[in-house]
Amino acid sequence: MDGETLLVSPDPFGGATVSVRVLGRRIPARRYHDDGDLRNAVAAAPGVVVTGVARGL
Repeated sequence: MDGETLLVSPDPFGGATVSVRVLGRRIPARRYHDDGDLRNAVAAAPGVVVTGVARGL
């Protein structure tokens, strides 16, 4: 990642820049005690739409 640009190598896009839009979840940046702790944080996190572009290197 470079800001909002996903850099992919090798280039699967033939030199084109591709718009991307994905649904993700924003969780706190902290150390999670175990898988269950992380799973609970992900389940409780609101969904956010992340947009940007992807291009090859």
